[in-house]
Amino acid sequence: MKPAHRPGRPPRSPRGRRAAGVLAALVLAPGCSATLGGVPLGLLAFMVVMAALLALWEIQIEGKDGWAANAPCWRIEKGWVVKLTGGRPLTGYHLYMTLFLLGLVHLPLFFAAWSWRLECLVLGFYVGMVFLEDFLWFVLNPHFGIRNFRKGKIWWHKDWWGPVPAMYWFLAAIVLALFTLGGAAG
Repeated sequence: MKPAHRPGRPPRSPRGRRAAGVLAALVLAPGCSATLGGVPLGLLAFMVVMAALLALWEIQIEGKDGWAANAPCWRIEKGWVVKLTGGRPLTGYHLYMTLFLLGLVHLPLFFAAWSWRLECLVLGFYVGMVFLEDFLWFVLNPHFGIRNFRKGKIWWHKDWWGPVPAMYWFLAAIVLALFTLGGAAG
């Protein structure tokens, strides 16, 4: 039996392609007709799955203490930086997680030519993923639960508009704008 992949040679079949190429294929697949507002449904489904995995990972790291309250990392709790983060402390954990994720979601650019469409979809994917991850952290966290997802119970979400943190409305608008631009540009 021949090995599926020989070192130093390209894979023989599409199954052997690099995983990052899958995201690029979902974003740019010309034959994919299933879309929502011009955005491939596969990309949206992948975003939800990745948000859930990220939430579960973060629950393992933070446990019952959200916003890295008891994590062994540096934090900036005063000054202009805190104003940029909506009154939340900037932690080393969140800064490096953000930079890592932003780099990771740009991986398709190694497999596809850069375009405004791809950039909008990649950034929309990132913002949508972290937006959903934040909500799923509460839903999936056994120390918290959806019953405690309300104003006054979450110290790091100070401003609420209706049933959700104000930040969610801004993030939803950004995701919609990026996905609209990504679906319309081309």
